[in-house]
Amino acid sequence: MRTFFTKTLAFASAVILLSSCAGSYKSITPENMHYEVKSESNGVVLQYRLGVLGEHGNKKYVKKESKNFIKVAAVKLTNNTANTIDVSNDVKFFSGPNQFSSLEPKLAHARLKQSVPIYLLYTLLTPLRLSETTYVNGIKQETRVIFPVGLIVGPGITLYNMITAGTANNKLLSDLQKYSVLNKQIAPGETLHGIVVIPNGGYNPLSIKVGEEELQTKQ
Repeated sequence: MRTFFTKTLAFASAVILLSSCAGSYKSITPENMHYEVKSESNGVVLQYRLGVLGEHGNKKYVKKESKNFIKVAAVKLTNNTANTIDVSNDVKFFSGPNQFSSLEPKLAHARLKQSVPIYLLYTLLTPLRLSETTYVNGIKQETRVIFPVGLIVGPGITLYNMITAGTANNKLLSDLQKYSVLNKQIAPGETLHGIVVIPNGGYNPLSIKVGEEELQTKQ
């Protein structure tokens, strides 16, 4: 009597299903969002949206937000004054009562990115194989390898996850750099769409303060 043992395949499937796979990244695109929450200071209007990573299905990065106590928010800044506004110098951001400076893109990326080398652990699946064992009257006679499934599963899953994580991380960094509000200027009557990354951030309401002294020195 012949019996096909698939314990190795069952084990491999369990590892794949229970282990953490790499996640993709979908762009936030602040200019395409609908904003409801609003704050205004001296003719500059802030509209914002929290939880944008989760809204776009970026579950891996939402976990990183929570783990590192930071929050990514999409913002819309409208300059209704007669002066050009320098966001870094003229605008102060607040999360609840606490003032904060948005994290620089590379620092934010370092805290949010997925680890890539960790997916090398999938190479541990390489020795897995599908085998056939022959029994005669309940006594084991012979075991032979039918197919070395691990040679495909191990390297294949490793490569897929490393490429997926690396590509997603690069897209995230591109968005953080493209939409960073740091060192941006807003001409009179114009609007800036961007991203702010709040250190030690929760879901406190955001607000801004544009000092009268800063505006007066521009006149």
